[in-house]
Amino acid sequence: MIKRPGDCPQKGQGGEEIPLMEQLRRYQRAGVEITLEDIRLPLEDIARICAVREKGEYMCDFITDEDDYIVRLNFDRVKSG
Repeated sequence: MIKRPGDCPQKGQGGEEIPLMEQLRRYQRAGVEITLEDIRLPLEDIARICAVREKGEYMCDFITDEDDYIVRLNFDRVKSG
């Protein structure tokens, strides 16, 4: 399981940004459920949708259990204006 914030797989060992698809795969391998607006979709679809909207229209919400382990990532659309 992944405990927030220290174990989040967003940076590589050298501090470089890891592509979103690889981040999602790492979370999934760790047993974290991944959804887009509370709907389960293939990781490829979620990554594609978020990449098209990379100007900040989707925000990742980390849902944790009572021990502060990440159990779910949900990408929510951020309404603008």
